Amino acid sequence: MTTPDAAETPNPRAWTLVWAALGVLVCLGIALGPLEGIPHVQDEVVYQLQSRIFSEFKLWDPERLPRALYHYDFVTNADGRRYGVFPVGWPMVLAVGTLLGLPWLVNPLLHGLGVVLGTRLTARLAGPDAGWLVAPLLALSPALVWQGASRMAHALTLVLSLAAMVLVAGPPSRRRALAAGACVAGLLLTRPMDGVVIGTILGGWALVRGVARDWLLVVPGVAVGVGALLVVNLVYEGDPFLFPQHAWFARGEPSFNSPGFRFDAACNALGFGSDRGCAATFGSLGHTPGKGILAASLNAKLAGTAWFGLPGVALLGLGAVRDGRARRLLVLGLTTWVGLAGAYALYWYGGVCLGPRFHHGAAPLMLGAVAAGASWLIRRFGLPRVAGLLLLIPLGTTLARSLAELPGHWGVDDRLSELEARWTDGPALMLVAYGPAYRTAANLPVTTDDGIGQYSAIQRRGMWMERRDGPLVYAEYQPALVDAARARHPGLPAHVLILTSEAARDRIVPLPDRTTPQVDDLPLPLAPIPVPDGEEPPG
Repeated sequence: MTTPDAAETPNPRAWTLVWAALGVLVCLGIALGPLEGIPHVQDEVVYQLQSRIFSEFKLWDPERLPRALYHYDFVTNADGRRYGVFPVGWPMVLAVGTLLGLPWLVNPLLHGLGVVLGTRLTARLAGPDAGWLVAPLLALSPALVWQGASRMAHALTLVLSLAAMVLVAGPPSRRRALAAGACVAGLLLTRPMDGVVIGTILGGWALVRGVARDWLLVVPGVAVGVGALLVVNLVYEGDPFLFPQHAWFARGEPSFNSPGFRFDAACNALGFGSDRGCAATFGSLGHTPGKGILAASLNAKLAGTAWFGLPGVALLGLGAVRDGRARRLLVLGLTTWVGLAGAYALYWYGGVCLGPRFHHGAAPLMLGAVAAGASWLIRRFGLPRVAGLLLLIPLGTTLARSLAELPGHWGVDDRLSELEARWTDGPALMLVAYGPAYRTAANLPVTTDDGIGQYSAIQRRGMWMERRDGPLVYAEYQPALVDAARARHPGLPAHVLILTSEAARDRIVPLPDRTTPQVDDLPLPLAPIPVPDGEEPPG
């Protein structure tokens, strides 16, 4: 790897590709190491479900009955169909990896592509020195790496945003306009809010630059994206303006009962009011402008560490003000950050998971501004260009600290693979229950030491919900539905698998045959069944 000190950067493309490849390898190492190659967050589990369905060239699975055995967050399982409720853009891309048996590879590759696009945008707007420095920053920024190692949608969102910005930053042409419109359409189908914010910013940027006739060809692509979004809603919910996620909340079927939660048609909608918010935030139910500001402030605080390694590093971006070209990048970054923060302030949930993910689209732009500001200071004081690589120290330190937090992220680990590797009794039905201390401390990789590094989580169903290979078949343990579960899987011996907060305390209890009649189903919602330590589950 070359680290040039001369005014001209030799072979910047090779430099960028080396750092992009390193970023891919780091993401792969985390995805297959601390994150164990499995989904963790509920969103990831649902995305994996959607991608598996799409990889089988279907839009949904048949409904799984009895419903109480297969209930899961953000999965509609009713009216003969079972499908995830999230926008289809990312699951369709992830489906390529799922089809090849490599779903853990897709986001790391997208992370590498994001490094290339972010470097190109920075070099175009702020000059080659800033482009040279931003490549390693993008490759190793903790929040970008976390998302690149996950199965969340944000790495794809970032690639689409950066691609659209690179296109708009260049000279107007019909081809560029059509491609930019396609990128915004992809954003709308992946994360609609990001698509609206980024699309609006790009439109304003084009206006400031002077609208050429060619840029009008962006409109058809955006229209296709909006139309496709409405068609998806129509196919899944019978109403083009009803999003599947809102329809799921409107069913009022939470996966567990808690006084701090509520699920209804209004709780997940944008806006303020006592009826907004599906869970208590900042100490109470309901969403207010003040809570929106608090959430935005918390995300900004976390960004200081998750994006830059240390909060003070962001101040280097002010150096971009002194550079006429770099100033454009700083303005674009701040506009994107404020736009995303303002839009998501209307949403009741703060989005702190694997970094400040709702504001993720601004991260590479702000890193570009920091690289531009640092490059200006290096030129101003006559320092060697390699001095900018000192910025990798806080990034690497924060990333290394997070590695200890990621195992068991979000209350999920891969203990079932170990169970299946040891299992020698042939095919069996495992009815999953939640044993002593089924609430567990789940880690959040924020490395900020501000009191939110851990939270109390229900032992996640994500451990077993989508496991389809091997001799063991899983369903949730419901005492009144044991016969129904056995009828669904005739011939398989049934066991209760009791998951606890510690894998060493898990146990398997064989279920004897029953003669007592049982009901066919139980109404939802149903809470996880905690089994007191030392007691056998009813069978």
